[in-house]
Amino acid sequence: MIGRPTVMTTETLARLKGAFLMGLSDREACIYANIGSQTLYDYQKKNPEFSEQKEEYKTNPILLAKKTIFNALEKGDIRISQWYLERKARNEFSIRKELKMRPTDDELNKLCDDLERESNFSEIVGFKELQQVMNGVPTMP
Repeated sequence: MIGRPTVMTTETLARLKGAFLMGLSDREACIYANIGSQTLYDYQKKNPEFSEQKEEYKTNPILLAKKTIFNALEKGDIRISQWYLERKARNEFSIRKELKMRPTDDELNKLCDDLERESNFSEIVGFKELQQVMNGVPTMP
């Protein structure tokens, strides 16, 4: 008795690899490779090394992004340098104001005023309502 021919051909495996290198999920990769999810899972059960390789492929976009950031840093891109430091050396370079404990109403009002001065924060939906609440003005439900 001869079974159905496998859909996990060299071409299908190449499409799956390409999809995983793009960082696609299992479901997205299956759609990209034109196979069912169960086909992928059955193949992985029979080929555990494929599962390991798949997870390595999925890290590719992260590695590429890190490489791109590194290359920009090496070229002296000030904008990327600032962005990187704001995230990796927060204590020294963060532009966010972080609240460690419950601030007083005066501190919250000052924070709102500072944010409004520093940016277009007042255009954010809900900012005026927050100020009204902080000032004891009732708002409409």
